[in-house]
Amino acid sequence: MPVDDRATRLALDEMVLRVSAAGARISKRGAQIVQRGAQGRLHTGYGVVSGTMRRSVHTEGPRVVGEGVFGTKVGASIIYARRFELGFTGPDSLGRVFPLRPRPFVRPAVTESRAAIAALAASQWRRAIRG
Repeated sequence: MPVDDRATRLALDEMVLRVSAAGARISKRGAQIVQRGAQGRLHTGYGVVSGTMRRSVHTEGPRVVGEGVFGTKVGASIIYARRFELGFTGPDSLGRVFPLRPRPFVRPAVTESRAAIAALAASQWRRAIRG
């Protein structure tokens, strides 16, 4: 049985496009899963007073970071988010002294989201490859 070289190349090109689009979707949706997890960890019993930190957690992307590789950032835009996540002990640039213990919310959300993101990726790749 003869193989139609042109049709095969077209089919493979279409699959590459589908897989690339799936990668972008996985990156964006995975980041949104992490975002929801981080926001969910920021509750009043966790040292939250106004909810500003929770509202500041957002995603940026996806963007291409390599051949067929996409990245999406998740983080808080509020200036004190780093100190909240990692803690801070000692004087700041103004001489004020802070004894803030770490209250991580992004890192645990990433850890807790791994299984859901893996399942999302598997279903998206399967759908993209099958067409």
